[in-house]
Amino acid sequence: MLAENFELIESIMLYGGLFILFVLMSFAVHDVLSKNNVPLIGRVVTYGVLGLSLIHISEPTRRYAI
Repeated sequence: MLAENFELIESIMLYGGLFILFVLMSFAVHDVLSKNNVPLIGRVVTYGVLGLSLIHISEPTRRYAI
């Protein structure tokens, strides 16, 4: 059974690990932004970049045949 579901387990663990790293990075960024009194536009840009990186990571890779 483990051999049959190896790819599924691997992908779940990969995305789970990436999600945990994203949450930890968000906590670190929030801490830095709150301690340095960053203006609202800076916070929006910073969280926007984090959000775009999460979208990019979660997008499945496309393989093109040549």
